[in-house]
Amino acid sequence: MIAFTEPDLWCSCASDACLDSKKWLEHFGLKAQKLTIYDALASCAFHHSDGVVDIKSMPSDESLQSDAETCKKLINAKYCSGFVHMRWKDGFVVHVYVTAEKCRQYEEKMLKALEALQRRIEWLTEGSRALFGNILEERVYLLLDTSESMRCHLPWVKEKVSQLIEEQLCQKQKVNMLGFGTHVVLWRDMLTKVSSQSLVSARHWIDKLQVGGSTNTLGALSVALAAEDTQAVYLLTDGRPDQPVKDILEEVRRWPPVPVHTISFNCDDQEANSFLQELSMETGGRFRRYFTDTQEDSSTQGPCENEDLQLLRAEIEEGRRDLESVCRLRAECILLDTFHHGKMDTNQTAFQGVQLQSCQTSEREQHFSQLKSARCAAQTKSSLLRLLSSGGTTRAKAPLPSGHAKVLEQGWLLPESLELFQTNTDKQMQVLQSFGMISNENKHKKKKKKAKPKECLETSTAEWLKANSLVAKKLTLLDAVAPAAIAHDAKYVPMLEKHVYSKVFNDVLHLAQVSKGGTQKFTLINPLAINLKDYKSRLSKALQDYESRLNLIAWRALPQEEKDKFGGEPVAFLEQREVLLEVLGRLGWPVAQDELSALEEQIHTGRDFLQQATELQSISSQAAQDAQASLKLFPITGLPQTINGSHKDTPPVKNNTESPRRPLDSLRGQKVVAWSEDDGAYCSGIARKCLPGKRVRVDFSSGTCVVVPLSQALVVGGCGPCPPLAVADYVLVNTRTEDQGDHFVPGVVIATPRRLEAADKLFTILKFNNKEVHTYRNKIIKISQARYQTTCHKLRQLRLVRKTK
Repeated sequence: MIAFTEPDLWCSCASDACLDSKKWLEHFGLKAQKLTIYDALASCAFHHSDGVVDIKSMPSDESLQSDAETCKKLINAKYCSGFVHMRWKDGFVVHVYVTAEKCRQYEEKMLKALEALQRRIEWLTEGSRALFGNILEERVYLLLDTSESMRCHLPWVKEKVSQLIEEQLCQKQKVNMLGFGTHVVLWRDMLTKVSSQSLVSARHWIDKLQVGGSTNTLGALSVALAAEDTQAVYLLTDGRPDQPVKDILEEVRRWPPVPVHTISFNCDDQEANSFLQELSMETGGRFRRYFTDTQEDSSTQGPCENEDLQLLRAEIEEGRRDLESVCRLRAECILLDTFHHGKMDTNQTAFQGVQLQSCQTSEREQHFSQLKSARCAAQTKSSLLRLLSSGGTTRAKAPLPSGHAKVLEQGWLLPESLELFQTNTDKQMQVLQSFGMISNENKHKKKKKKAKPKECLETSTAEWLKANSLVAKKLTLLDAVAPAAIAHDAKYVPMLEKHVYSKVFNDVLHLAQVSKGGTQKFTLINPLAINLKDYKSRLSKALQDYESRLNLIAWRALPQEEKDKFGGEPVAFLEQREVLLEVLGRLGWPVAQDELSALEEQIHTGRDFLQQATELQSISSQAAQDAQASLKLFPITGLPQTINGSHKDTPPVKNNTESPRRPLDSLRGQKVVAWSEDDGAYCSGIARKCLPGKRVRVDFSSGTCVVVPLSQALVVGGCGPCPPLAVADYVLVNTRTEDQGDHFVPGVVIATPRRLEAADKLFTILKFNNKEVHTYRNKIIKISQARYQTTCHKLRQLRLVRKTK
């Protein structure tokens, strides 16, 4: 249920007379009565649910990557397709379900609120309030312009002032009035307490006012603002003041702050109106414009209309939009229910529809008579659907408009959500089409084939090639082989600590394309899977277009005399290239040389592609023949073969001459550190081959190849053991140099990392030459004491030999 507190809707009571429209709306407006669309639908709205998931999809460039790519995709909740959506006040998407009862109750309460707002407008535009507005203060000064320009309108103003005395001033505490032309004429010397006798005296004084002179606005304001008890000043004038505007505003700032409410009476002077508006803004008052001619009033008020009326009319417009939005949401709910659950009950009353008209003052009686009659005329679901499908656009900012074009205009939605809600719109359109409420002509219209644009020689060749070059048409050889190309990249195997190439493709795919650049990438190509015949056909057609355009451009640039030399008929540019270039150069190049060279480049490139495609086609045909020959020579065992229409199983072929099995070389290709005779230390390298006599050939990182005993080579990396280190353990520590690479020397662990500190990961090693070094665990190899002593002994001997030399 929507909460609703019905106020005293008649605005003539004393409490309403003491409130301006802004405060009145705070008590009796749509927001105060919880009648905005967000308050009305809060109980039947829930947030849209979605989430991001990982989806395996085809790689964007199959020639560079063969593995599936992981893409992020936004997935909407499944139940969201069954509900109407709208944009909530926080900017998020919500789903709503508006029942017939909720829509009917909201409509009744909204119509009552709109009637109250319209009565407030009527009350403010009747009698003296139409000219002076609603006087809220208790002690006021009334300043009336009696200059010569007011001669025609002063009797009418006197009548309005008399109404003001009877309707509003009679309820105030103190008032005073003055007329100002060239001189200021006061009714009383000070603010006078309101009584029956003082009001009679004020009427007699008003009747005796005479026009004449100029407009002494500053003098009138000085008298009114000088009074001690003045709470507000109401200034009515029809033109510019005698004094400069800056002087008047400066003088007003010197007085105590008192609101000055200005009234522009039949004034078309923009500067005068700007002054009155600025004066009211400086003092905290209100600015009004009034014309005795209603047509002139309606055409000139514009943004300077009375603030009270602007607020009320804006509130009425918001109420109309919200009511129309709720009605449309209810209609969309009916459509989705009909699509998902079957028939529509055309006899059941959906809710009481309303056709709201504009709230113009001249049409207010007709407008509210229609509102009252609409409340009693219940509409069926079918009539509601006709209202929805009538094609009338709604200015509501919240609900989903019908139609594909309007859905696409909702830029605040994510593309995935927009696709989901477009599906809901299509469902609604299907229901409307099934009931014959909209035409289904678009469905049967044949799609017109787009006519190919004729080749226009007026377009520059550079612009033409943007859409017709070999790259733009995807006619390069790489584009042709892309569907049958597989990226052949090395993959890093952490266990082996090296990059590994697959050997399977080498036996199947014999062609490879090497990319140019700093990092060479291999792309293997299967020539049997490429439709080279179709590619050559399309490429030949493109080359004909280039040659035709080149011939026409060159021929059109020739004068008639030169054309006659060639027989008067266009010639092939490439066949007569030297002659044509000489003629064009002699004529001062009537056609840009860049255009000719660009087309020639495309033709030569295309011919190269055509030649390469022909060679590749011959290779593929040869590969197919070789494959057939290999099947005849070495048939696949276990598969039935057809001989004269009958099937015959081929027995497996046995090989009687079996070659002796070679022993497995476990060190081949392994990363090792081996002892080097050059410096007596261990150096990193790759084991190439195990030799007889327990020896191994090692290629050091420095580029030398040596043969060392198997006992002096240690396998490192891969899945080898990595034992923990303790103090006094014997190790080989890496002392890398740029010229020698990884260089390991013997040492002893004298300190280990502190376990309580995560950042401490360094070991302290005392090398054989009594120098300390700090390094990480992956730079240390644990060895035995015997190897340590042997290595140290060899290092000392080697150094001693070098010193004696």
